[in-house]
Amino acid sequence: MKPELQSQEAPRPVDERLFIPKKEVETLEGDILRRRHVERYAVARQFVYGKTADIACGCGYGTHILSKNPDVTHAFGVDMSEEAIAFATKEYGSERVKYVCGMAGQVNLGLLDTMVSIETIEHLPDPKLLNDFAELHAIETLVVSFPIKKTTHYNKFHRWDLKTQDIIDIFYNFTMHKEFMFQYDTMFVCMVRHHRPGTPEVRWRAPQQR
Repeated sequence: MKPELQSQEAPRPVDERLFIPKKEVETLEGDILRRRHVERYAVARQFVYGKTADIACGCGYGTHILSKNPDVTHAFGVDMSEEAIAFATKEYGSERVKYVCGMAGQVNLGLLDTMVSIETIEHLPDPKLLNDFAELHAIETLVVSFPIKKTTHYNKFHRWDLKTQDIIDIFYNFTMHKEFMFQYDTMFVCMVRHHRPGTPEVRWRAPQQR
């Protein structure tokens, strides 16, 4: 009887090392990045309420995630890409979720309660545009995320390397409510207005004003 031939691809012994092919690593990393885009909005969702604007909403999945907070009455996604807004409207639009094409400094949505800006401020030629939007709409609470590390030297779309103090300086009418790091390279800040112009919400009015 002839002896069995030895396999040329003998299995490696199990140890503390993971032998992962390059193609699989690239696939896993891409999946992680996509999931993190969704996770950022899941993190921001805990702070939103009332009428909420999602600035630079892209194709709309984040605005949809924000709208799932039961405290949100209406969610508006704003983006300058007509293609992205068309996709968002078709895929996620509803009576509570609307999408608007335009720059943050070009749209007027009326009085709003919350503004969310995820990984956007570092892209803007003038980051103060977001503060202008917040002032125009009398925003009460805002949530901003940005890279905590230097990125302008390798990401051609990033114009600014920012720190938390920069965000505080830009949104000068707001006070820091919460600051925390997401994963290892993204900073979240939630800020609330010192004094909101206009009529306060019913729950905060004096009894004789309700």
